[in-house]
This record gives sequence, structure tokens and C-alpha cells, in this order.
Amino acid sequence: MNHKNSATEVARLREELAACHELLAEQRRQMTVLEFATQALTFSLDPEQVIQTATGLAATLASPPGGSARRGVYYEISADTMRIIADSDDTGASAVGTWMPIAEHPLIPRALAAGEAVTGALDPEHAGPRARQIIARFGLKFAAYVPVRVNKAVHGVLVVSTRDKPITEDLVERLGGLGALTSLALTNALRHREAEANAVTDALTGLTNRRGFEHAVDRLASRRPFAILAIDVDSLKSINDGYGHAAGDALLVAIGQVLASVARKDETLARIGGDEFVLLISDPSEETPLMVARRMRQAVAALRLPTGPASVSVGWAAGAAGDDAYLVLQRADALLYAAKTSERTPRETQSAVASGTPAAGKGTRSLPRSDAAPDRGRRARAGR
Repeated sequence: MNHKNSATEVARLREELAACHELLAEQRRQMTVLEFATQALTFSLDPEQVIQTATGLAATLASPPGGSARRGVYYEISADTMRIIADSDDTGASAVGTWMPIAEHPLIPRALAAGEAVTGALDPEHAGPRARQIIARFGLKFAAYVPVRVNKAVHGVLVVSTRDKPITEDLVERLGGLGALTSLALTNALRHREAEANAVTDALTGLTNRRGFEHAVDRLASRRPFAILAIDVDSLKSINDGYGHAAGDALLVAIGQVLASVARKDETLARIGGDEFVLLISDPSEETPLMVARRMRQAVAALRLPTGPASVSVGWAAGAAGDDAYLVLQRADALLYAAKTSERTPRETQSAVASGTPAAGKGTRSLPRSDAAPDRGRRARAGR
């Protein structure tokens, strides 16, 4: 009898030792995943890639070898709604793009209220119709939710869901660590994106600036036919002198807005100087530049401002794929200023539209790149 009890005790101790060994092995695996996350999440400066990486790592962190596939999801929060913008599931199933009111979910409101990771069972009876559909579609039983903050505001919720066992408190703690890493990486990536956007954005009008225009030209001109419209605001100097520079700035902002309303989404409208705008058009027909120029002048003429009527002058030139875009811009620019300085009445000069392709070196002027000194001589030639 004693021998039998001893054998049973030995077997029990072996089982406990094996369980401890498995637990330690799983903890080491989870720590390895977190160590990898530290590098992987800071590797990318693309916010979408950071979120997708974090979602995949969350599923990996919660999926021990030999266990059933666990599902990682990232909900982006916007006011009182949320939308799945990334998910990771070994089954290959995806629900990216699905949205629902936050209040429909049985656990996410609690996580947001607590401001920290929470876990619990998913009860369809306490879920709204969209949340219930997700729970049923993926066969989810338990989940953990980790709020992810950017600049102290909740950007989203990182989620791990299981189809079998509850999520342990130890795992919830590690998911919280992953959420903190995600917050840091996402904040860094979004700041980088904002800095990049600011570098190519005109501070006054919010349009693309000269540098952004150069980037667009470099991407497009070598691959596709294009046209460039050079657009100049008429009488800006007289408005600055008569009404003040604040009024001149208001005029530029208003004109930038109406020009943007005419430009298509696949076209690049930029402010490249004080009163100078340009529009880059890809794959234009022969009639497109003239039609766009007329629409722009009509839209500007319809403005009603305290400084009086507004107008712009426009010149354009076209280029084939591979043409030097800056020579094309020189031609458009030269034609624009030929029209502005021609011997016409002031009204005709202000509304003039020029087009064509003058020979290189005949009245054309090189437009400086953003790293060159601005050309101040043109203002004198134009009588500004």
C-alpha cells in the first residue's frame, strides 16, 4: 500500500514538474515575442505597418505551440464608433473594414473606461448585432482588450480573442506591455508622417509646396505624358500695398481653395511662390489644359472679397513621358508672363490665357528648385 502511494506521489510530482516546465517555456516564449516586438515595432515609420505588426504579434503572443489559432485585431476608435483596420488570424479569415458602435461591444467600453487591459468571456447576449455577428462568425469565446493611446488620446484597441480557453492574467499583463510598445511606436510613426506632410505643405494655403511639387514631378514625368499649368495671381502687390499683407494672404488662401476645387484628385496643385501656383496634370488630352485654365479663371472671377474682383493668369505647356519637366514648366511660365506683360488693356492682361511651346532659350526662364535662391527679377519684368 505504501509502495502504491509512493508511486502515485512520484507520478503527481512528475506531472507538476512537467506543468512547471511548460509554464516556464511558455513564459520564455512570450518574453521572446515581446523582445522581438521592441525591435519590430520601432523598425517601421509607417503607421499602418506598425498597427499590422502589432496585431500579428498580439496573436502570436497569445498562441502557444499546439494550441488553437488565436485572433488578433486592431479597432480604430473614432468618436462613438470603431472600425477594424487590421487583423491576424491563422485561419486566414478577415473582417477588416467592419465597423460598429462602441456601445454594441460587450467588453470594449469597459476597457476604455478602465484605461487599461481587461479580459473576459464574450457573451453574444450582451452584444449588439454587429458585434454578435463577429463573435459568431469567428467562433470567439474569450478576449482581452488593450487601449492604445497616441498623445494621451485613445487611438484604438488591440484585441486578442480565443476559441477555447480563457486568457490568463499573466498573458493580459504581457499584452498590456505590447500595447504600451505599440503606443510608443505608433506615436513616433504618426509624428514622422506629420513632419513629412509639413515638409511638403504650404503653411498659408495648405496646398502642396514647391518641394512637394518637385516630388510629384519626379515621380510622374519620367513615366507618363503630362501638362503643367503656371498660374499667377493678378494685382497681389497692389492689394498688399492698398489693404495690407493680411488682405493679400486672405486673397491667396481664397484663390488656393477655388483652384483646388477645380483640380482633380490625381492632379497636383501647388503654391511655389508668393503669388505663383502650378498644376501638374497626367495623361492630358489636347484640350484639357485650356478647359482647366478656363474653369480656374471662372472660379476665381466668381470670388467676392472685400478687396474687390480677383483674377489669375494662366499659361501651360505639355510634355511627353521622359521630357524634362522643368523645361516644360519654363515654357508655361514664359507664356504666362508674355501674356501678363503684353500691350493689352489691364482687363485683358489679367484674364489672359497663354499656351504653346516656344523654342528653348527664347524668353524662357529657369524656375529654381527649392534648394536654389528664388528668382526676384521676374517681379520687376512683370511690373510687380
